[in-house]
Amino acid sequence: MPAPRHGEPDTPPQLDLSPGRLSTEQFPRQAWRAAWRRAAHHTPGMDSQSPAGVPELRAALAAHLNWSLGLGCTADQIVVTGGVGHGLQLLARAHAAAHVALEDPGRPALAHALQAHGLHTPAVATDTEGMLPESLPPTAALAVVTPGHQFPTGGLLSLPRRRALLHAARRHGVLLVEDTAGAEFRHAGPQLPPLARLARMDGAAHIGTLATLMTPALDLGYLVTSTALAARVTDLLDRLGTTPSPLAQHAAADLLTTGAVRRHLARTRHLLTAKRQQTINALTPLSHCSRISGTHTGWHAVLELHPDIPARAVQDRLTPHGIQVPALADYYRTPATAPNALVIGYGGLGAVSRISRRGSGVGGRLAAWDVET
Repeated sequence: MPAPRHGEPDTPPQLDLSPGRLSTEQFPRQAWRAAWRRAAHHTPGMDSQSPAGVPELRAALAAHLNWSLGLGCTADQIVVTGGVGHGLQLLARAHAAAHVALEDPGRPALAHALQAHGLHTPAVATDTEGMLPESLPPTAALAVVTPGHQFPTGGLLSLPRRRALLHAARRHGVLLVEDTAGAEFRHAGPQLPPLARLARMDGAAHIGTLATLMTPALDLGYLVTSTALAARVTDLLDRLGTTPSPLAQHAAADLLTTGAVRRHLARTRHLLTAKRQQTINALTPLSHCSRISGTHTGWHAVLELHPDIPARAVQDRLTPHGIQVPALADYYRTPATAPNALVIGYGGLGAVSRISRRGSGVGGRLAAWDVET
């Protein structure tokens, strides 16, 4: 989430529309507690654990990723990490890389985390689909791409663009690191093959986190790459001694193998689909001054505004009413180049109707705006 702008109150907003947040009303608490109880039966120090992760979790992740994304991977291509940032740091060290290219716009927190570890993060330009192949910086060893749902614009890389991006990456010797956060929650459009599958793990890797599958409290991630590169990362983990908790890994494996994750995803997908439609319905009456985009996957939408309604001015009007809504510019390296738009995160909302409530919601504030049409 972007940092508050100067002059914003420090008190938590009454209505936070930041993207990336998921509500917990469907969280399977009983299955969660049972998984940790069973995980506790594994005696510490008695596992024949590889630094790549406990075998049960790697096998369970392979099965899940093949089922949900059609990744076509095996357990020996998976390395368990402490999250997306940790996984990228490991890949960078395995490549002796100083530059990890990131999409613009993108996640400021990810850029800051990589920069804190001494990595340079050159920006890669995007369009309505996502990353532009011709903008790949040849100095980068890695480039992080979100082909299924560009964050935060919601762009979807077409199959021809995916092939062009792979071709450009091979030409420059850049490893594409595919992040498909939110891809399990696809509401419309085709499910296109992941870059890692198209590349047969040659020139592309897949990265992810269990936080979006279950809860941020499960601070585990994973890398999926070629067997040779997975072995190099495993050796690096062995030398560094920074492997995630075996207890947490066993609990995660239990949640995956017992079907708790699939059931939770099905319930969450159903809930998000309803919230997505409610959000679209709430914002549709504003079509005279806005356009909705980026809703085919995930749990946020982009609201493109009429030129006479500056996104920053909307933020300024909403903040005193306890409503926090990011501008699309908050995610750009150069905010002045960003489209005039808001990012509406609906995943964390319990009642979507508050978006359109006149006088207190986003819809009400925009509907009252005097716009020449």
